[in-house]
Amino acid sequence: MSSYAHTPIRDLDDLSTASFVPADAVAALGDRFPGPALAEALVPFHATTCPNCGDIGLFRWDFLGRLTHDCGAAWYVSTWAYLGRQISRSFGWGKAFAIATVSPDDDDSAGAVIAGLFMLLVGFLCGLAIRLPFGLLMTPIQAVVKLASSPSLPDAASLSD
Repeated sequence: MSSYAHTPIRDLDDLSTASFVPADAVAALGDRFPGPALAEALVPFHATTCPNCGDIGLFRWDFLGRLTHDCGAAWYVSTWAYLGRQISRSFGWGKAFAIATVSPDDDDSAGAVIAGLFMLLVGFLCGLAIRLPFGLLMTPIQAVVKLASSPSLPDAASLSD
């Protein structure tokens, strides 16, 4: 483990600005916020190990699957992880549409259930029609960018200062 100072994660709101969440902070958040709220807050993160300092945790997923760490390292996820992420987020649009359109104050009437299922279907179809083709189009671009760039690791001289 490294000795780099990380932004403390005390609440789910802290995740919106964090670029890295240490594994112990994830466990502590899981104890404090069980259920779907934590899972939704952790969607923009990818679990891996820093190739420079060995910190284990969740790294914020940036454009084309770029991950950065507080130690100065920057690298890209594998192309298969990128493709899997694009496919899973395409299917996730259905859930997002249903959550955005059906209020928790709605009663459990048949109309509210049908509206929720309809928006789930609309979101799923939009994800397949819009998000999935874009993700598939971006996958070869991500592969080229990943192959063209080596992991950006800080110089040993700058770490000793």
